[in-house]
Amino acid sequence: MRNLSRYTIVLCVGLLALLFLSRGSAGDEELSQLMKNLRSKNEAGRKKAAHDILNQRKEIISALIKAAEEEYAKEGDVWEGKRGPKSAVNEMLGQLRATEAIPVLLKDITPRPGQAGKIMEMGSSLASWALVRIGTPAAKSILSELTNNLDEGRREIYCKVLIGVCTSISPNPQLYGIKLAKEAVRLKIDSETDAKKKANLEKALKYIDHHIKIRTSGK
Repeated sequence: MRNLSRYTIVLCVGLLALLFLSRGSAGDEELSQLMKNLRSKNEAGRKKAAHDILNQRKEIISALIKAAEEEYAKEGDVWEGKRGPKSAVNEMLGQLRATEAIPVLLKDITPRPGQAGKIMEMGSSLASWALVRIGTPAAKSILSELTNNLDEGRREIYCKVLIGVCTSISPNPQLYGIKLAKEAVRLKIDSETDAKKKANLEKALKYIDHHIKIRTSGK
């Protein structure tokens, strides 16, 4: 498992502080009581504790998504492999496998003018990693996005993330992952009735086929 960065730890602690410690001196006791109730012999108590914990998770994810949107809107973010606030936010969304964050993460990895489909900025790179971490739900959203008339750079990045998701669940990451991505696009094409959307998916399929040829020719 990927180790949490210093920025991520600080962010996580800060959010938990907002949700518990800042509620007063009873914050620690509240969290302790939740854990106690979750282990209770009383079924109703366990269910309530589980419900409360899930609500806390929703609050954290909601705060992270808001932070991600605010960081995305900023100009002049940290570049060339350095880490910044956006990196921490996106990494935390990935660690939490926050499916609710898929739209903002997809927006964040959208290439800016002049990038030629490459993710140069660390925050966007962590958005890509977060989508791979989220897994199948992210793949479904990417397949839906690939039906649109995307610019070449954006299509390339989305295909890379799709390959990353498929590779993460493949028994043989070296080759089966990318072939799984190809099959996913092929199935999407077969199920699509709109001619324009089919054509857009064919472009994605062509890109994936190109990378399969590169990988197999290197063996």
